[in-house]
Amino acid sequence: MDYEDLRARYGSPFYLYDLKILRHSCSMLRQALPNPAILFYSLKANPHPLLVQELLNLGCWAEVSSLGELHVVLEAGGDKADILYTGPGKSRAELQRAVEMGVRWFSVESLTELEKLRSVAIDGNPPLQAIMRINPDQEYTGAGLAMTGTPSQFGTDEQALLRELKKLHLSENVQIAGFHIFNGTNTGNFETLSDSFLSSIQVMARLARECGIKLKFVDLGGGFGYPYAVEGSPSNFGGLKVRLESALDDLMPGWRSEEPSIAFESGRYLAAASGTLVSTVMDIKESKGSRFIILDSGIHHLGGMAGLGRIPRVQYDILPVSEMPADRHEPAKVVGPLCTPLDFFNKSARMPALRPGDLVYVPNVGAYGITASLLGFLSREMPVEIVVDGDEIKQVSQLTLNRIEK
Repeated sequence: MDYEDLRARYGSPFYLYDLKILRHSCSMLRQALPNPAILFYSLKANPHPLLVQELLNLGCWAEVSSLGELHVVLEAGGDKADILYTGPGKSRAELQRAVEMGVRWFSVESLTELEKLRSVAIDGNPPLQAIMRINPDQEYTGAGLAMTGTPSQFGTDEQALLRELKKLHLSENVQIAGFHIFNGTNTGNFETLSDSFLSSIQVMARLARECGIKLKFVDLGGGFGYPYAVEGSPSNFGGLKVRLESALDDLMPGWRSEEPSIAFESGRYLAAASGTLVSTVMDIKESKGSRFIILDSGIHHLGGMAGLGRIPRVQYDILPVSEMPADRHEPAKVVGPLCTPLDFFNKSARMPALRPGDLVYVPNVGAYGITASLLGFLSREMPVEIVVDGDEIKQVSQLTLNRIEK
């Protein structure tokens, strides 16, 4: 796409999402997974309706953790039977509304939450399916953000769950269908990710055996890493398929007939490469020996969650749209327009001789981009979001924040 033309038509900054790239990422990940396997798209990565619709059309199921995300899936034509509702701290009212909207599969984080789910089950309806989320005893290392093996708000500790499941008696309205483990996010090393999944399979098989549970559904989580806001491609996960299929044959021999069904989750890997943030250079100034390049986009548009540790604070790649000589790059600090020194993209960049008005872009931000940012900070306008399929523009839209009286 011609970025200059898009800026002339829709203004700057803007996000550009390419469905063609999205399809390629989905195909690559499916090839790396056991067959058959369910692939969930985690909407927290990017809930843009057209991206969600495209992935649903490609056969992905939806993993949601709010009623807002659930609305997006249903409006995109998602099948209610192919939705998994996850996340800690679900309220009874939230669970009740999700059930009323047709959700039947829930990742349950605690026995308290299990009781809430039982209390909202509707007599006469098909039973709700509870996937018990486990916090395994073994600590998981190597992820961008570890989520198990340590004190955590996610899931129930393995030994506690083992004790409680042995004495738990549910009503006919709720069934324990299986287990859910999500060890960590953004793992770029094949061996580390493979070992994580193998460990989860072993834990689930042992718990099912010791508790006398017939597994219908096993969610092994995700963690498929992808470069964030920098150039690059993901690690090669192609070796996962053979290694995991062998373990599943040994420990869950009915899985090839979907007894149990095996599921994986991904948001980052599926969406990352499809998204680019395009920004305009507003000013260039010198201050006490440093060169500052000031853009019209900042942490209110990209990476605000990095300050919370959710996304590691990296030095983003800020790339010129127009080709410029590489041998003339000089040190620069690339910052945004906000009234805070925290608003920066890269404090140690090497940049070409840009001028005000030049376009630059940040790659691989289709996941954890705009909706993972400080959208309300300084009450700035949102960037336009442009969805394309190759060279064809499919939709142009813009998020807004509105205050309503209650």
